[in-house]
Parts: sequence; structure tokens; C-alpha cells
Amino acid sequence: MLLSTFTFLYSLILKPYTNQSEFEQKYLQLSSEDGSRKYWDLRNSYLTEKYSLQESSLVLLLISILLIVVVQKKEIKSPSSKKILFLWGVIASCTYTFWYVASIIVEQMRGAFPHWADSIGIPLMSAPIMLVLLLFLFTLHTFFRYKSYTPSYNLKMLQIKDFKSYFGFISILNIILVILSISTAWTPEPSLGFLSLLFLVISLYFNLSLLKNKNKVDRDGSV
Repeated sequence: MLLSTFTFLYSLILKPYTNQSEFEQKYLQLSSEDGSRKYWDLRNSYLTEKYSLQESSLVLLLISILLIVVVQKKEIKSPSSKKILFLWGVIASCTYTFWYVASIIVEQMRGAFPHWADSIGIPLMSAPIMLVLLLFLFTLHTFFRYKSYTPSYNLKMLQIKDFKSYFGFISILNIILVILSISTAWTPEPSLGFLSLLFLVISLYFNLSLLKNKNKVDRDGSV
């Protein structure tokens, strides 16, 4: 945690470009005929480690906090009711959509797009569609396990055999994505990797909560 905190603080004092004035001079010599690819190649050649360090350190900091919470807590229970379970799905959907929108805005503020490129309005228009699709997906997941959902189940008691279902596959996929976030701050968009990680963690919690079948718990005599 200390290392990620110091890394983040160090990234704040770094300049975004190795030679900003030279970069801007070359940028002004470009035109729309040169294409956006030429601009991105030029920009990447002058970028420092500032932004990548910021993303990686924030992801590692969040991972550290989550690990401390998980290790110290004896129980990590599934939501106490089906309504709260569904609410977690809504939170995950909104987090992902917010991250998608915020990442585009942040990248524009960082100068990731040349002035002749299409406006960010086009990708932003896809955000409502993305939110609707995610809400539909989480609603569908909840519907499949609505009757057999086990509220307030200690997720630390889950066993390997519980991962045989579709939700187990999705949970394992979430775990893989979390590991990728730890190592590379991976995210479909190049910024705000910590928000991407937050979405993955919430999704993992949501899917793990759906793994345990209530009838199975009742049959084993445990709650």
C-alpha cells in the first residue's frame, strides 16, 4: 500500500511529455490529411510514464485496501435480500457506464485526440445503450437464481464444486480480469483503470453471491 501511494504521489510531479513545446510544434505541423494514427504515434513518442504510473498505482492501492478488508473480515456475506442483490447489479452497471464515460472525458483532457478527430459525442452516445444492456444482463442473472438465492451466506465458505455453474465460470472470468488489473491496470479504455477494477470486484461479488443454491444449503444443514 505504501509503495502504491508513493508511486501515485511521484506520478503527480511528473510532466506528461518529455518535451511539450517540441511536441506541440510538431503537432501543429500535422493536419487531418496525416490521419489520427500519425498524431497518436507522435504523442506516444513524447509521453512520459506519468499516466501509466497513475493508473497502475491507483489499481494497486485499491487492491491493497480490498485485500486488507477481505483478510481481516471473518465473514463476507452475500446480500441480505434479493432486492439488495439486484441493487448491487445496478451499482455494477452504473459503475461501468460511469467509468466508460469518464475515461473518454479524461483522455480528451489529456490530449489523446487530435483537434480534427471526431467529437467524443459519438462514443458517448453509446453509454445509455451500454447501461441498458448491462442492466438487462444483471436482471437476467438475478432471475435465473431468484428462487434459489441464499441471502447472508458467507462467501468465504464457497467450495470448488460451487464453481461448476455458469455463474462460477463468470466469477472465474472476473477473477482473471482482476488479476490482469493488478498486473497491468488493464482496461478497454486507456484511463481510469481503478474504476474498471471496481466494476470487476462488484461483478465478482454479485456472481459469487449467486453461486450457492438455497436448496443445497438447506440440505447440508448450514446457513
